[in-house]
Amino acid sequence: MSFDSLLTGTCTLQRYTAGTAADEFGHLTKTWADTAGVRCRVQQLGGKEMASGIFPQVATHRAYFRMGTDITHKDRVVYGGVTFEVALVDADTAGAGHHVEVMMKGVT
Repeated sequence: MSFDSLLTGTCTLQRYTAGTAADEFGHLTKTWADTAGVRCRVQQLGGKEMASGIFPQVATHRAYFRMGTDITHKDRVVYGGVTFEVALVDADTAGAGHHVEVMMKGVT
């Protein structure tokens, strides 16, 4: 069985763009632009705590992507109608050179 055959879903990757619209208080709003639709595999976790930067975060899901997928810890992933914030991107965790593992937290 190949790794690609395990990527049974499609995720939409989103990248933050500087907002130009203001909210009712005059603050610029965050806007997100779709950057790519890519094959993926998403698994729900039981609530895995991990360190990401200075503050620990709790990941609710793990996603797998092909190696070379353009994704960073500042991006979001939309899968199955749910939006996730990316908490950690770990390329090639198994040392096999074929996938990127992403820890995420559901936000919608």
